[in-house]
Amino acid sequence: MSKSLGKIVKINLGFCGHNEDDIGIQIIFKAGALLITHEKGFYDINKMDHNKRCEWTEAERSERYSNIIVYTSNILRDAGKNSISELVGVPVELTFDKSIITDWRVLTEVL
Repeated sequence: MSKSLGKIVKINLGFCGHNEDDIGIQIIFKAGALLITHEKGFYDINKMDHNKRCEWTEAERSERYSNIIVYTSNILRDAGKNSISELVGVPVELTFDKSIITDWRVLTEVL
């Protein structure tokens, strides 16, 4: 595990994921010369119908949506901001396992 300091350079609440089939929050961090994308989303209700082949239920989709909003609220609280647009430039600490981001946090102690 290694840690690196960085900042939020872009944040979006909207479509994300491989084919933008998810709805959620996408955050792009800059740490040194690296740009790192972190997403938390789930299948968008208007792009992905539930059917019997799905390995999730509509209740699980609703729970995931709720978790995304709570996650976003916690970020805003930690940064002392009222809107995701205000998060650009906020300092963060990123935790990596090899080259994969495993965790991150707002550097509340420097705000």
